[in-house]
Amino acid sequence: MVIKLRMTGKQHAKIKSHVLAEDGNEAGSLLICEPVFREKSTILLTKEIINVPYSACNSRTPSYLSWPTEEYLIPLYERLEKNGLSLIMLHSHPNGFNQFSHTDDENDLKILSRLTSCIEGKQPHGSAIMLPDGSIKARIMNENEEFVSLDMVSVAGDDIRYFVNSSAAKNNSDFVKKTEQVYGSGTINIMQNLKAGVVGVSGTGSPATELLLRYNIGELMLVDFDVIENGNLNRMLMSRTCDADKGTLKVDRCAQWVKETGLPTKVTPINGLLPSEVTTDSLAECDVLFGCVDNVVARQALNKIACAYLIPYFDLGVAVKADVNNSGNIRQAIARCHYLKPDESCLLDRGAYSSERLSDENYKRDNPEFYKILKELGYTGEPNDVQAVMTLTMEAIYDGYG
Repeated sequence: MVIKLRMTGKQHAKIKSHVLAEDGNEAGSLLICEPVFREKSTILLTKEIINVPYSACNSRTPSYLSWPTEEYLIPLYERLEKNGLSLIMLHSHPNGFNQFSHTDDENDLKILSRLTSCIEGKQPHGSAIMLPDGSIKARIMNENEEFVSLDMVSVAGDDIRYFVNSSAAKNNSDFVKKTEQVYGSGTINIMQNLKAGVVGVSGTGSPATELLLRYNIGELMLVDFDVIENGNLNRMLMSRTCDADKGTLKVDRCAQWVKETGLPTKVTPINGLLPSEVTTDSLAECDVLFGCVDNVVARQALNKIACAYLIPYFDLGVAVKADVNNSGNIRQAIARCHYLKPDESCLLDRGAYSSERLSDENYKRDNPEFYKILKELGYTGEPNDVQAVMTLTMEAIYDGYG
């Protein structure tokens, strides 16, 4: 079972500014989290932060913290139980000690045992430490009153940070070492433990998949509903004429290619539309999302998923303006790359598309007959774009990864 804790950059900054106090003494915060349960994972989404005031603490030194736990925890019991929320008690180690101390073990076990005996529910509760560089190590207490380390703590902010459990296995093959020479062992260790979601695996999504594969990503979640056609052969990596002849699913061909390389990256293809229950549930487990679609309904849905599950989201694509009746007459080619943070501006706020276009595409998908009437009456504004060739789509991907 994989267990992860997620927070936004603003939440991380709020915790850090409090627990890494100017006086150099330990300090504490309480993280109230919403647990998301999946078959093979549990994800804790940080919803609220309660900083324990310095003045309320019984004792604060560079290596010790004592605070009135019952005064702060008992008022939370009813809320935690009623809403099925998890509690993570976090404190700092300003001296840089990067492990839970014996004192931490004894006190956390005592407090968490009392908390779980008073609260019904399957939601986990735990503790965490923050080091001077802002990195976080976290753990939960299981039903046997044993501590289980979290596999990852992620921060989706201006800087995307992943604090990975150092005990996770690493691949040390020669091809990994070559990449490590460029990006360093720390980055490679993170990449090998990430699950990336790529939505749309054609002109932009297929090179995105290829680069993630070569950068040693741990797992790929590929989402697309369409089949390969002859019109895709000029821009979709891995596509073949036989795929177009057979109408092979794009995600199946892309996943087949990943497996054929023999590289250690795991891959899961999902043939489905976005939004849908299956695609939403699957993408919620990803640590980073790459949207490679031009459909604004899918882009809006991806943005909502990223905000709801505190996932960093990159919206990538190419728009080519041309005279469709005169080949080679390109007026404009634009590569787009939006980085979306969960608690800041969305694509609609940024003017990436209009609410009118979003409404049009919703009608086009859900009520095509009504959309046809609107179009005949002149109430729609379909863009006059042409499909980009591989040179342009790959440029968009390089810009996004750069």
